[in-house]
Amino acid sequence: MGVINATADSFYSGSREEVPERIAERALAMIAEGAAIIDIGAYSTRPGADSVSAKTESEKLTAAITAVRRACPDAIISADTFRAEVAEAA
Repeated sequence: MGVINATADSFYSGSREEVPERIAERALAMIAEGAAIIDIGAYSTRPGADSVSAKTESEKLTAAITAVRRACPDAIISADTFRAEVAEAA
């Protein structure tokens, strides 16, 4: 599984990317390296991280998923969220 965080505030800096085109490039690289699933999140649960609204999380997550889907139409994508409305949007 490849993990991409569409936020600048995630635990691991190596998983962070906010530009949809670069997210797609990263997903392509992960798939080429053997990832079977691309997990995309847009909300940081890091201690001390700023909270973001469901609307902002949805916008970032759906933009990232759309970019990955265009570049990798057959990829299995998981949406990392704890909010039902964000999961539904994804």
